[in-house]
Amino acid sequence: MPTDFKNELYFSDATAGELTTITTLKVWDCKAKKWASTPPVVLRNTLLFAMYPRLTFTIGEIDKNETNLNLLNPFKPSDSCPKQYLDLASNSRNHGRFTFSEKPIGKLYYGEDWKRIIYGSIVHTGCKKLTYYVSNYAITDDENRDEDGDQYDCPPLGINFQTGDSHGKCNSELINLIENFGNLNAGNPLQFRTALFGKWIGKGTVAYNTTCDDNDIDFAQPLSSMKGNKLPLGRYEGKILYGKVFTAEKRSAKGGWMLFQWFSFETLEKDRIITQIIKRCEKIIKAYDNIQELAKFLKVEQDSGEAQLSNPDDGFTSVAEYENMMIRIIRADKRGLLLLHPYVVRRIEQRLQSYWLNLAKSAGMKFFSVMTMPDEHFAKYYTVNADGRIVGDKLFCAPDFQEGLYIVFCNPMRHWGDVQLWRNVYEGDYLGDTGILATGKDLLLSLGRDTDGDYVQIAFANHYPHIKDAIMAFDESPVTKKLPKVPLKGDLRKIALGSMNDLTGVVASLLGRSTAVNVGYHVLEIPAFPPYQSEPEERRIIDFLSQELQIAVDSIKSAYPNHTKGLDVVKGYLDDLGAPTVNEDGEPIGSGINTNIPWLADFKNPDCYKTRPCAVDEDATDTISRLVRLVNSYFTAPSLSVNTDARDYVDTLFSDVEPTQFQLNYALSQRNEYWAEMKIANDWKNNNEGDTTKIREVSQRFKASLNTVLELTDNGELFTAESWASAYWKVSHMVNSGDAGFVFAIFPDEIIMELQNMKDKVFSMIEVYAVQFSPINKHKWEWNGEDVMTRVYLKNINGKQGKAVEFQWNGVTNPKFFGFQHLGMIGQKTRGQIAIGETKKMKIYTIRFKLHQGQIFNSSVLLFEMDYPQDEINKIVEYFRNKNSYYL
Repeated sequence: MPTDFKNELYFSDATAGELTTITTLKVWDCKAKKWASTPPVVLRNTLLFAMYPRLTFTIGEIDKNETNLNLLNPFKPSDSCPKQYLDLASNSRNHGRFTFSEKPIGKLYYGEDWKRIIYGSIVHTGCKKLTYYVSNYAITDDENRDEDGDQYDCPPLGINFQTGDSHGKCNSELINLIENFGNLNAGNPLQFRTALFGKWIGKGTVAYNTTCDDNDIDFAQPLSSMKGNKLPLGRYEGKILYGKVFTAEKRSAKGGWMLFQWFSFETLEKDRIITQIIKRCEKIIKAYDNIQELAKFLKVEQDSGEAQLSNPDDGFTSVAEYENMMIRIIRADKRGLLLLHPYVVRRIEQRLQSYWLNLAKSAGMKFFSVMTMPDEHFAKYYTVNADGRIVGDKLFCAPDFQEGLYIVFCNPMRHWGDVQLWRNVYEGDYLGDTGILATGKDLLLSLGRDTDGDYVQIAFANHYPHIKDAIMAFDESPVTKKLPKVPLKGDLRKIALGSMNDLTGVVASLLGRSTAVNVGYHVLEIPAFPPYQSEPEERRIIDFLSQELQIAVDSIKSAYPNHTKGLDVVKGYLDDLGAPTVNEDGEPIGSGINTNIPWLADFKNPDCYKTRPCAVDEDATDTISRLVRLVNSYFTAPSLSVNTDARDYVDTLFSDVEPTQFQLNYALSQRNEYWAEMKIANDWKNNNEGDTTKIREVSQRFKASLNTVLELTDNGELFTAESWASAYWKVSHMVNSGDAGFVFAIFPDEIIMELQNMKDKVFSMIEVYAVQFSPINKHKWEWNGEDVMTRVYLKNINGKQGKAVEFQWNGVTNPKFFGFQHLGMIGQKTRGQIAIGETKKMKIYTIRFKLHQGQIFNSSVLLFEMDYPQDEINKIVEYFRNKNSYYL
């Protein structure tokens, strides 16, 4: 399917411009030899489709455990589709997906077949912005040193651009072109993708450097960022395509169980982390009975998190998530119109599940996360021993944070040495930037980090003094090596098949099990593994597993294999520890230690903390098991039943905008297509441990259709975005089931804008039912236009929450009924239009009576605005009273 391609020229001579691409790729089932039932894949602003918008590409899908090479043979889907050939790894090869093309182009950029698979995802990365620019560029080598050992990255030009590991430099003009054209600020570092048509591909990070300005160089790119073909060092010129993936920024990050497994439960208690967990559990439980309180709680948590993102106080303890749609809607919905909307309710359920999971997995703590930058200025403070250990002062510069000592760590964690104490100082080359942590390459490597866009997590150490003391008391950590890349061999199909799976999860599970029962120091005989290990070796479990975890993580870039025989030995040892203490003959075996950690797998279960607590061994003493048990002791599955459905909200938004029949018909056809694809995606999620990849792909595809929708015409007439949003809102809500999520997927910004701009609408008449239960009611009492103050609120009825009305009448004489009293429930027609908390004076009329507890009470009333014409009120009331046969 061709790419939707747009080219905006910055200059009339086409030396610079911006590209926008939207590509929809159909998925071919390579085994069934037919188009798959899974939804198409939508990719936006990618290098591949910016360079080849007219070539036909498809996604070929196989089972990730497939071994039959022939399934990746060329195929011809239809007479109208050109024959497709395996070309590149897609950005979903771990799901068994590869990119096929009518004219393979991978060799042009990557040369060797293994690089087409290992680095193929680079050209599939969605970028926030694609810019092309005729550039003077230099190819450098950040590993180069002069005779004094100082960096000298481009000897042919006699210039040191101070590039780093996959880290380039650029002049002010280029970074402003990439980041924000016309902005004179040089900007912060950013992660990029680059390509020169038909020649090479690059990825990494880039930052402004005055050296480029001084030497008429737009872009200095190191060899380490060129992931396929590499050019000789020197100066070049060409029209380079630049993709901005993201700009360095200060983010929030969770600690996770891999961090907290290295600390005792008592240490967390001393730093009041356990106390905070208990407070949060108690606070959320108190909000359970009222969806309004739940929404308010989650919104407060969100606001707190955002405030701390810009706060120089670095103790990040908020459990708030990053901005998401539900929170944005609640923030915009000042009048509470959508609070009981099925879509909002479902999203609140999802947020609640995430909240409980976060408490159990990472003690509810969060840290800051910043992008790593290379600055060899800090190398003078330490030395690197032969075994790779850092000796000396571990200093860095993160200008967003106050100076001082910080806890620094990353994920995945190979061992306790991946959480360290570093000191932040205001010096070095990046003092004016934000969203970054700059330090020497070797110090970053001690955490397993590099500078091609990696992030590290930090927290001010003084806020967690006992965790700080525990880190200082850690034993000397294992030494983990970054092993050289081993090319995958064989033809392209074999390489593709061998690239789909890695053992990261397996090794992490073994590491977690061994740490949970404190046997990491136990020594096992690890069998030979030629040619990588020629003889059996005695090794500590922690040393072996931490190295294997590094290999597993690197396996996406290298064919260096995991020592599967050694992993089997460790697994067998842990299994034996958990065996019964005696066998059938009464002979002692094992230790009886339970080495299972059921929470690790259960964290991924879609029911965990949604309908039930997390699975955990009740006798386990490790820190994570104790955290899980603590959270489990508070958890109860929320009941968020409400008495509203999607139809109640059909006129809540966009009611003043009337779409045409053409728009309604188009929206209806898209809605039906969305439903069909989302059903398939949900089935896939349920069969794949709750993986939401396919759901996100469907949402992204329909979100990407927005531009196409806005460009549709009827007899040459264009329509406004608001009128399209109105059409989609109406067809989404004209349903008997579902939560109308379709319109939220495509028009979220328009929905939020409508909520923000809504003025208080005057709802002329409200029908209220179940009035017989009001405390202000008498036998055969009839309301006939009395003035009452009314207020809308939430009420629980038979386990379901709905909008109700309470009222205040000056005619009461009993002090017991002074103030607001319950009147009844709001009828369906106006349920979605009345805001919670809305208070106004209205006229009240009885329209129906009902026998209740042996007496006759009015059961339904109408409330009218004070300025509603009286003659019209009389007609309406008379109509309802005549219509209701039980009116007396």
